[in-house]
Amino acid sequence: PRFITGRSKRKIMDEIRHYGLVESIDEKGLHVRIDQYSACGACQAKNYCSSSGKKEKIIDIFNYQGRYKVGDKVEIQGSTVMGYKAVLWAYVVPLCFTVLILVLSLTVLFPGKEAPAALLALFSPLAYYLVLYRFRSALKKEFRFKVRSLEDDVSIEL
Repeated sequence: PRFITGRSKRKIMDEIRHYGLVESIDEKGLHVRIDQYSACGACQAKNYCSSSGKKEKIIDIFNYQGRYKVGDKVEIQGSTVMGYKAVLWAYVVPLCFTVLILVLSLTVLFPGKEAPAALLALFSPLAYYLVLYRFRSALKKEFRFKVRSLEDDVSIEL
């Protein structure tokens, strides 16, 4: 068996890996379909449970090297830092934005009127996600994935 040294173990832990199939290829890049499982993916009762968490996702990979064709097995790699950034932009920032809007609307915009302040705070994530959607091309540059062919690796089943 191959032993994992401290340095290579750290590198493995700093990566997020998913296995998938090349769904399509166009001038923009590769489009890879991955199956994403929730924490229940390893549960013995997942076939009998109504909350089984399997989702198919399409990952776009813009800068890649190598020759790929539709149906190829591939491994997608990203850094855990990239995952933390995604959580920050998707959950933490909108929560802080909503709390900030609530506090400002209660103290400055509508002092003493909770209903309009609450409505404004409830709709603030919509404004945030619209701005995020507007800048999606900049975010795509920030979140880059690497791809590696698994066509020679027969031990991976998808």
